[in-house]
Amino acid sequence: MLLTNKGLSNAYYDHYDNYYFDAIDERDDRSPTFQARSQIFTVEVGQSVIIPCDVDNVGNNKLIIKKIPPNGAKEKLLSVGREKVTRDRRITVEGARMTISHARPRDAGDYLCEFDLEPPVQLKHRLDVQFAPTIKALVPPEQRVIKGTAVSLQCKSHGNPEPIIRWSRQEGPLPSGLTSEEGHTLTLQSIDRHVEGTYLCTADNGIGDSASAAMTITVEYPPEITTEKAVVRSGEGDEVELTQHMSLIHVSHRHTLTIRNVTEKDFGAYVCIAENVHGQKDAVIQMTGLPKPPVVSSSPNGGERTAYTLTWQTETYYPITEYMVKFREARVGVWQVRERVSREMEERIRNRKSRGESNRVHDETHQHASHAPSPGAGLGLPGRDSGPE
Repeated sequence: MLLTNKGLSNAYYDHYDNYYFDAIDERDDRSPTFQARSQIFTVEVGQSVIIPCDVDNVGNNKLIIKKIPPNGAKEKLLSVGREKVTRDRRITVEGARMTISHARPRDAGDYLCEFDLEPPVQLKHRLDVQFAPTIKALVPPEQRVIKGTAVSLQCKSHGNPEPIIRWSRQEGPLPSGLTSEEGHTLTLQSIDRHVEGTYLCTADNGIGDSASAAMTITVEYPPEITTEKAVVRSGEGDEVELTQHMSLIHVSHRHTLTIRNVTEKDFGAYVCIAENVHGQKDAVIQMTGLPKPPVVSSSPNGGERTAYTLTWQTETYYPITEYMVKFREARVGVWQVRERVSREMEERIRNRKSRGESNRVHDETHQHASHAPSPGAGLGLPGRDSGPE
């Protein structure tokens, strides 16, 4: 049987249309409405958090709760109505609220409360899970670096909030003189062995304990040599030790060459040579029987009106047999030989003075001891206002 609209009045259709639209309006009035606004929840690892989806006018509709991961991964269904879908035992659903116990970093992301209607009714919350930092070095823990080159130390940290990385040195201040510096990288230029040590990169974000990673720098360099004495004075029949200190990479050596029953043929220069893969270094020790250059110990102004007593001392193995005195006008002119005095002459002068005879050389006792400073002669010179130099 075919029914047509023939014979139906327009009033019928008006009544039908009004009934249809009244039904739609009645359904809209019963649509679910979320009571809460979107929120951001911040918790630390291990804490619990409640995700609220409180709603009015649920009716026969079922509340759906989903998780939307922050990395854009596929959303995960957690519950439908009163039924929990996820197998995670830390998650519980009671009514329109979901509780996450012992929060973990992977729980962070957006949580969607939704009713599958047309259009959908949705409420989105965001969960931020904060956790203590971790850190790791991006370079080997032990680095051997050649002196004069540069080295960069790098660390990478992970944590929420983003950690701050600070550099320090176990042995004391950094080469810059600062106790710490911030940044993921620490670069040391033109290094030498004074920058050796253990460097720490420490990450901290205010959550839990800070984390550190250690890196050790070892500097390799050419040999270094120092001598205990650059000049050693000795004499025939003596025994001499020529000593030098050698520093190779983190190893120090003390070497001594002993010469017994010294003769004049042993006098001369002795060279010590050290060598490693980074270079070569030498040091020279001069062994001699000559006296040390004299040092004038008398006052430049003198203490007498008509004479000046010149006092000097030296270091010598053998007794002084002769010395020469030069003088010049104050700060001008050339040096001239004033006196050349031998040991024998000095003795004669002393003998004449002991007999009361006049002489320009003042009485001065000479004591020449092996390897010990000996006072020099006191020589009287005619007085001058400016004084000798």
